[in-house]
Amino acid sequence: MDISLIVSVATIFLCFVVSGFFSGSETAVTATSRARMNSLIKAGDDRAAVVDRLLSNRERLIGGILIGNNVVNTGAAALTTGVLLSLFGEAGILYATIIVSVLVIIFCEILPKTIAINQPDKVALLVSRPLSAVVSALGPIIIVIEALVRRILNAIGVRDAGIRDILSGIDELRCQVDLLHKEGEVEKAERDMLEGLLDLEEITVEDVMIHRTEMQAINIDLPIEQIVAEALSLPFTRIPLWRGSPGNVVGLLHAKDLLRELHAAQGVSDQLRIEDFARKPWFIPEMNGVRAQLLS
Repeated sequence: MDISLIVSVATIFLCFVVSGFFSGSETAVTATSRARMNSLIKAGDDRAAVVDRLLSNRERLIGGILIGNNVVNTGAAALTTGVLLSLFGEAGILYATIIVSVLVIIFCEILPKTIAINQPDKVALLVSRPLSAVVSALGPIIIVIEALVRRILNAIGVRDAGIRDILSGIDELRCQVDLLHKEGEVEKAERDMLEGLLDLEEITVEDVMIHRTEMQAINIDLPIEQIVAEALSLPFTRIPLWRGSPGNVVGLLHAKDLLRELHAAQGVSDQLRIEDFARKPWFIPEMNGVRAQLLS
């Protein structure tokens, strides 16, 4: 076999391998969890730092991948056409089109992307350094292309800033929580709790409080023995005390205070006066924001 033919076939094979590398790298790096990368960076993983640096400039990353991928795909197509032309004449053009299309679709696109999307973090770490080297090497070309693209976008009235940050950080977190819930990784109760945290600025005390008609409270005018019995039977450490009607809260009984007084009285509750150690209740306007109230 002609040595030039062997070299051409080997080069074609290499182009397909590099094309698969670019396709898989694009999918892995763009699908990887940046939170996971930050966690690995804190653990001292240098590759995670490289991935994070690549993601910090997505335009340059995507530009480098697209340039590299298109160059090797075009090179593979040209070389394959040349080899098949020499073997089959003009029919080689048709054969080259079919063969290159099948190989690129299966082995350079679907296969590497499927592998990458199933293990994005692992693949992203694996390709981080070679991908960073490619993006750095193509840096000047990418800068020129970015400038050209921006000029074209400005010419047609599309501002670069308008393309970015369509979703805020909170909206992205909300979408991630919903996605994890749909995939079965987060239960409904957990999803509701996480979404509640994201909505903390908008939630008022009224939204989270238990209405006074549903509170478990104790009549402060009951005999002390009955108050002690009721307090010890309730599953709460803080129990509202009311007088006259359940809506008229006059104090707050803390279980630890009660136990401390019982201990001091050697278990003889007749000597206790609830008013002596009941805490003063504090009242919050129901329209107060939950976040502000938590910080107060």
